[in-house]
Amino acid sequence: MPRNKKKPLNWLDKTLFVLMLLVIVGMIVALSVADGAKLYVLLGGGGLLVLNLLFVLYFARRNRL
Repeated sequence: MPRNKKKPLNWLDKTLFVLMLLVIVGMIVALSVADGAKLYVLLGGGGLLVLNLLFVLYFARRNRL
C-alpha cells in the first residue's frame, strides 16, 4: 500500500510494544530498589535495558508511532 504510509499496527506489534514498555517500567522499578539494583546488576540487566530501549526506538521508527 504505497499511498498509506502510516500502516496500522497489528495485534502482535501492539502486544510486543506493550510488553516492552512493561519490561522497561519493571526494570526502572527494580533499579530504584537497593537490593533489586544489586541483584539486577549481577544479572547483567543494564545490557538488557539498553537492548530494550533500542528495540522500542527501532519499533517506533519502523511503525511511525
